[in-house]
Amino acid sequence: MNEEDYDFGFTAVDFDPTAVQAEVDQTKSKLQQVESLILPLLNNLMKNPEKEYIHWPNRQAVIKKQIERVLAVTRS
Repeated sequence: MNEEDYDFGFTAVDFDPTAVQAEVDQTKSKLQQVESLILPLLNNLMKNPEKEYIHWPNRQAVIKKQIERVLAVTRS
């Protein structure tokens, strides 16, 4: 076997911890934004556990708007 038999097609790269930290910070920020969009809904749903039904008029429009807000954060 020669040296070319051990070439797997990749090369080493320099590691930039600053770029990694920036990505981590951006991801944390997005998760916090999504959390602020979702937790109010969950907290409101939890308010009256003894009631079996939730009165939520016009919920389709409200939910669609919230979905759009979440997607704007997660897909940007």
